[in-house]
Amino acid sequence: MTGTDDATAPLDEGPAPRLTPVQAALIAETCSRGEVIWLRPSGLHRPRAAWHIWHDDAICVLSGTGEQALPVLSGAVEVIARGKDSLARLVTFVAHAYPVPTGTAQWLEATADLAAHRLNEPDPTAARQRWASQAVVTMLRPIQLISSGNGSDQSRSGAAIAARGPGTTLGRMPFHLGRRRGRSDR
Repeated sequence: MTGTDDATAPLDEGPAPRLTPVQAALIAETCSRGEVIWLRPSGLHRPRAAWHIWHDDAICVLSGTGEQALPVLSGAVEVIARGKDSLARLVTFVAHAYPVPTGTAQWLEATADLAAHRLNEPDPTAARQRWASQAVVTMLRPIQLISSGNGSDQSRSGAAIAARGPGTTLGRMPFHLGRRRGRSDR
């Protein structure tokens, strides 16, 4: 494995959490049940979806070659988590993100959990060796709750206008000869 040889090196776990026990439990319950969260590091306008696991009272994400493409996560990151049943936004909080050095005890424990929960891994036996050289394991430790709950009728939905690009149809729908196939025709 590559990385630090000193397995006792202190990790930058960031500022102390400003969460009540109830808030910490709500974040833990929501993040441990769901598989997808949205991350918005500082400087990023739109949140990015990320697959994760809940490990050691923190969110653990894996990014790099052959894995999900995420921006560099360090410092304060806004996290949005939804309910697994209703798919509604349940909590929004700030987390301190820090990479876990390869080869440390925390990295070995986190990658063992990631490997156990990783779906559709092409080569499960060599996954941890590949992650050691080509991926980054990042921990996001919750530090402050921004909002929680379903909201009210007066609260904004949080929906954003679709990003302009070649795959976005914002104007009139394209012309089709004949008729468009319906669900029953497919």
